[in-house]
Amino acid sequence: MEGAHIKHDISLIASSLSAFVTEAERALERVEPGARVAWFGHLGDGNLHFNVLAPKGADAQAFVSRQGEINMIVHDLVAAYNGSISAEHGIGQLRRDENHRYKSPLELTLMNSIKHALDPLGRMNPGKVLVSIRRKRPPKTKSQSDYLSDEEKMSFDCGKEGKGEPPFM
Repeated sequence: MEGAHIKHDISLIASSLSAFVTEAERALERVEPGARVAWFGHLGDGNLHFNVLAPKGADAQAFVSRQGEINMIVHDLVAAYNGSISAEHGIGQLRRDENHRYKSPLELTLMNSIKHALDPLGRMNPGKVLVSIRRKRPPKTKSQSDYLSDEEKMSFDCGKEGKGEPPFM
């Protein structure tokens, strides 16, 4: 693509792609006359790469500085068509904060619950997709050695990583 552009990776019901593209091009023309749209993608499953290109000869920095406004136009239309602002490339850092505008509190809670179930300590990509919800460290579960007396624990000399854990741990 030539020149400055603002990329979108969206998904829509496949039967509404044509109407969406037509309506989005008209809405963008009203706010950025001469802007061009390059769209392509996995049309059979509704995934669409919808890229807005700066008008020919436009100041690239001035165009890109309007990214928030242009994103809102595109994403509000996506929402109106019951689509998603993120398709196969995921939410990621770029769309993380916008996600709160287009997902319900229930959806965000479910997303955070799934994240917490898979990553209870929040170590995997913290803050990359979901705004972090601070959680307490899960309670320590008892290991088999917690049921042994101190004397029994001391009798293990070939323990796990030299920490006095019994070898069956």
